Amino acid sequence: ASQVVCRFSTPLELPPPPGKDEPRYMNINLCYEAFRGVKVAWIKRYDRARPAVYLPWMLWIWNLGNVLLFAALASVLLLGLRL
Repeated sequence: ASQVVCRFSTPLELPPPPGKDEPRYMNINLCYEAFRGVKVAWIKRYDRARPAVYLPWMLWIWNLGNVLLFAALASVLLLGLRL
């Protein structure tokens, strides 16, 4: 839900401050696109798409990553407790 609020209440970029050439990047809470440093093309598939397409995709991708990381860490922890 916070991504939806951020998407509709925060611009992607702000005009450059006085004396600067580049606008300020405001992709708060990943509400417009994946991090610029992400090199995996399929994760960036719907970057800057309309909210009804991008937000479910982003939530699915990042929650899948969280589940996989949790499963890996939980298995390491459980194996460590058995020893």
